[in-house]
Amino acid sequence: MKKKFLSLLTLTFFSGLALAADYDNTLNSIPSLRIPNIETYTGTIQGKGEVCIRGNKEGKSRGGELYAVLRSTNANADMTLILLCSIRDGWKEVKRSDIDRPLRYEDYYTPGALSWIWEIKNNSSEASDYSLSATVHDDKEDSDVLMKCP
Repeated sequence: MKKKFLSLLTLTFFSGLALAADYDNTLNSIPSLRIPNIETYTGTIQGKGEVCIRGNKEGKSRGGELYAVLRSTNANADMTLILLCSIRDGWKEVKRSDIDRPLRYEDYYTPGALSWIWEIKNNSSEASDYSLSATVHDDKEDSDVLMKCP
C-alpha cells in the first residue's frame, strides 16, 4: 500500500512538472505576453516641467504588458512617472509611480490598438537628470520624444 502511494505521488509530481513546462511554453508563444521591448531615454528637465515619450504610435499593437522605471542621478530628485493611454475620447492617466519604483500595467482587453505615452514630471524647481527605461513598440526610432505633453 505504501509503495503504491509513493509511486502515485511520484507520478503526480512529474505530471505536474510536465504541465507547468508546457504552460510556460504556451505563454511564451503568445506575442503580447512576451517580455516587452525596453529602451532607455536620458535627459534633463529644467525646473518644474515635464517630458513625454510616445511609447507606441496609433495602430501598432493590441495591448499587453507595459513596464517602466524612472531613475535620476540627482540625490534628492522629486520626479513622478505617469502612464497615459489613449482611451476612446483622448489621453487619460492610468497609472503613476515615484522615482526608482517600477511601474507595470497590463491591458489585454482594449479593442483595437493601444497607444501610450510615458510622462516624466519634475516636481522640483531645480534641474533634474532623468533616465527612463520603458516599454516601446519596436525600438527607439519608432518612439518620439514629444515637444509637448497632451
